[in-house]
Amino acid sequence: MITTNPVSPHLLTILDSLPDQIYQLNKAIKYNDYQQIIQYTSTTIDSIYQEKQLLLALFELRSHAYSKKGQFLDSIKNGRLMIEAAPASTLGYARLGQTLSTYGYQVSAVCVYNKGLQIVQQNNQSVNVDELHKRKEIAVQRLQKKMDPMSVFSDEIIQSIFSLFSQEVKVTCLQVSTVWRKKLLECSDVWRILKLGQNHKDFPLIGVVNQVTRHVTDLIIDQFTHGSVLSAYMKQLQGGGFENLQYLSFFAPYNYTIENPRDYFASIQMALFRVQNTLTRFDITVHPEHTSSSIKIATILSTCKNLKYLYYSSTASNLSNHVGDLTLLDDNHPNLINLCLHSRKLITGNDVAPILKRCQQLRRLVVFLCDICILDTIQNTAPNLEIFGLNCYFSSVTALEENITERNNDDEKTTGLRYLHLNTIKSNTPSSVAAIKILDLIYKNKATLETIHVEMPDDTTASTASTSIHRENEIGTPYSDFDLVNVKTIFCRSGNQRMEKALLQSIRTSSKLHDLELKRVFKTSLVIDSLIQMTPLNRISLRVSPQPLSIIDSNQTSKVNVDEKRLIQLFQKYAKLPNNTSLSSSMMPPCLTSLGLFYYNNITDNVIKALGQVNTLQEVQLQGLPNISTEGIIEFFKLGAHLTHVSLKRMDSITDDALNVLLNHKALSFLRLVYLKNVTEKGIRNLINKKHSKWMELEMGGMDQIPDSCILDAKKKVKTYRDVYIKQYQ
Repeated sequence: MITTNPVSPHLLTILDSLPDQIYQLNKAIKYNDYQQIIQYTSTTIDSIYQEKQLLLALFELRSHAYSKKGQFLDSIKNGRLMIEAAPASTLGYARLGQTLSTYGYQVSAVCVYNKGLQIVQQNNQSVNVDELHKRKEIAVQRLQKKMDPMSVFSDEIIQSIFSLFSQEVKVTCLQVSTVWRKKLLECSDVWRILKLGQNHKDFPLIGVVNQVTRHVTDLIIDQFTHGSVLSAYMKQLQGGGFENLQYLSFFAPYNYTIENPRDYFASIQMALFRVQNTLTRFDITVHPEHTSSSIKIATILSTCKNLKYLYYSSTASNLSNHVGDLTLLDDNHPNLINLCLHSRKLITGNDVAPILKRCQQLRRLVVFLCDICILDTIQNTAPNLEIFGLNCYFSSVTALEENITERNNDDEKTTGLRYLHLNTIKSNTPSSVAAIKILDLIYKNKATLETIHVEMPDDTTASTASTSIHRENEIGTPYSDFDLVNVKTIFCRSGNQRMEKALLQSIRTSSKLHDLELKRVFKTSLVIDSLIQMTPLNRISLRVSPQPLSIIDSNQTSKVNVDEKRLIQLFQKYAKLPNNTSLSSSMMPPCLTSLGLFYYNNITDNVIKALGQVNTLQEVQLQGLPNISTEGIIEFFKLGAHLTHVSLKRMDSITDDALNVLLNHKALSFLRLVYLKNVTEKGIRNLINKKHSKWMELEMGGMDQIPDSCILDAKKKVKTYRDVYIKQYQ
């Protein structure tokens, strides 16, 4: 039977027909996961609507969870639904009264309890009568004491408490009482960041717009902002109410009908005029139907002279349609240092050049959907650029440290790119052309570059690859002194031999490089030779490029043997390095802590055993290595007591026995298993039954041989479990 308690619901103990829902719901109740309680009760309510007694209990659970989440109105609604479902029962009145009392509405709570007691008398009931009297007495006592935390805590403590709340909860707090509303509106720090986009949940913010705006420094208006809310805040923007605004993010909402787009964007321009003295960051996305009337980049720059960051996105038309008349600027923009441009149409160098010429202080530039030919424009028109991203997600490009003192343009030793993020995979430019342009840019900034992240398309056809490989001796670089002396991190997915060879040449003498990740490697021997000669690295990841069968020559076996010997030599070099975990970071010499090997046929048992001797290794990723036997991987795992993170994918050598050896190491805290066809349910159960598995994170995917019951047990026993969904061809 269901035990119902209007204060704190107990676990459900019936419904054998819905075991999974009940299990998940009980788990959510146990851990006070109120969002999950709302989700599972809603799902179950839809399934068993006719079961009135169960329905009441589920409504009560959901009401209780809404109350704990701070969603007062939703909690009240569910209490009323209980009364509608069973008007002769006292349960709904108990739940509704409890919510009202919790949120300070003691008079209303007493009225609800009295109504419930009246129902008891009319129907000669005795169920829950004592509970109703008890709840009513508590509400009366609260009413008499008029106890309010706002009258007990200091303003500093109140502000600290409110600052921990989400905006949704703060909006709810505005409706608790007049005292709460007054206190909350006086907390300036609580309203620093204001995001509009919760639809009807933003309505209470309309009534406090005059009190809130003076505190706001960051205003974010997204595509779900309701029209009436948007109008109220746009009016304040145009009226100068946001006197301290520093960041404005504005996405023209899809669901807001613009009767006169010209006037609409004119209002945005007026808003920018009002906040021009304080605004330092501005985001705007312009949709297709607004192109002709949209606010132009030139207008933004000429209006906001203190602007440091600008994100401008055009989702349909060419960027050139949004640049505007840059002669509006009397001189170059004095402060813009961070610019992000996004378009659904190809951005060219001619589109960007006029903007860059007017923004000579620019230190970070990210351009999405752009051709590689823009690199010529960048080199010629952006002398102070430190960070450049091409066709990369804006968040993935290194952020700008604005607190660093600007570099002296007269000192040639300190000017140049520091962080380079380039992606030309979807470009129409041939790989060979892209490689030349990228290498030229890297070479010109060789003295300053610290991070290089390059992704290029492959030489797609077998004939192209064949020609490339057989002519490898002809591939060189026109640079005799190509040394990246300050580079620390390199990620390269080139699919191009010229790029691979030039980068390896440039880092052989580097003493600062600590992170190297190469994908689509052509010449593994060249890579291994470079790694042997170089200063030791902290992290290495190698993904070998698959070669067409037509170009594999008769000497392939001897090449494998040579690579095997070089790999053993490399790992023996790292094995001799001291384990410096006991030293401070400033004293630590370089040592290998993370290694990834992907689709590398030259990795054999002898190689993997040599790797096991590297006792500084903590993280390892092994994928698609067909020449390692189960005996070899077991030997590696026996030596791997120092491993903390292990990822295994498409490894036929991984069996239950191999896993069991690995899991004997208590240092292991993360394990990822993907497409391991020789691992059975027994192996997984051995894993999750280990005592230290409760501190381990486990990820699994593509393991169709493992039954759902085993996965369900894993979710219960390990610290964190995640399903991995990966496309079959990866």
